[in-house]
Amino acid sequence: AVLCAMLHGNNFAIVHTLVSSGASLLHANDDEPMSLIALAKERHYEQIAEYLTGELNRFFIGAVIDNDRASAEEYGQLGADFSHQDEQQRTALHYATEMHDVA
Repeated sequence: AVLCAMLHGNNFAIVHTLVSSGASLLHANDDEPMSLIALAKERHYEQIAEYLTGELNRFFIGAVIDNDRASAEEYGQLGADFSHQDEQQRTALHYATEMHDVA
């Protein structure tokens, strides 16, 4: 749904509504193989690219907290920032070592 919205224009409100309602940042589409963030950057949709990057980083930390390795790996492949700090100034590595005995 997010890809479709972005292919039809630079409409931040629609993208924000879709993602904040649970639409996935992950997509598989043979016609548009690049990530949603890369597509936003290519089309110069700066506000959308910034928002999606922030959400990707937030989802990445959430996947680490939930010990969801498959999702964390997918978010990492999409370009999640491993040094991104959440509101408590913690990175995904902080949570992995604290909650899951990752050393």
